[in-house]
Amino acid sequence: MSLLKSAATVSVFTLLSRITGLIRDMLIARYFGADYTLIAHSGRGAARNYGDKNATSQNTMADRVANTFDEAAEPAWDFAASPYRPDLVVINLGSNDFSTLPHPSRDEFAAAYTRILQTLRGAYGDEMPILCVAPRVSEPAFTYIRDLCQAGVVPNLHFAAILPGYCNDGSELGSSAHPNYAGHRKMAMLLIPYVSTLTGWEAEIKPIE
Repeated sequence: MSLLKSAATVSVFTLLSRITGLIRDMLIARYFGADYTLIAHSGRGAARNYGDKNATSQNTMADRVANTFDEAAEPAWDFAASPYRPDLVVINLGSNDFSTLPHPSRDEFAAAYTRILQTLRGAYGDEMPILCVAPRVSEPAFTYIRDLCQAGVVPNLHFAAILPGYCNDGSELGSSAHPNYAGHRKMAMLLIPYVSTLTGWEAEIKPIE
């Protein structure tokens, strides 16, 4: 089994959790005994990078998702030549776009997010499900991502959300509201049923750790 995680989520992980394998995506893959690939860069959004003074940014995840190397646009990853074929792609973008002002407009965000979807759909075909996860930020991220999924801008698109209140802000968030291990475990618990349903992998009764 293989689980491809395609997301700009490194910016919400502490350095410790990245090193020791205690972040949500690793926990989910470990639970299912799956491989995973993480495409991420701190602070990058779909349409707007964290803290940008403008509503849209250059060099977002829409521009980087097909890179072979993080900081170089060339050579692009050759999806056709690679033997790697994921059973599922999970996208978790939106925190960096909407956690500070100014926000991208609906059309600006939808255009960038759709570019990512089209890149992945072109690479892996229509049969592989794509799970789009709305992040734990206030509106409009939830609505924009949900509406894209409901519109079916590419085939086999699915929606989930990490809503405010999923964890204890006082004890399960760390620096700059980044989840600690307990927060990541709770996020994994929320997403495991979706992964199980979309892949057919069994949701076993066992610890998530």
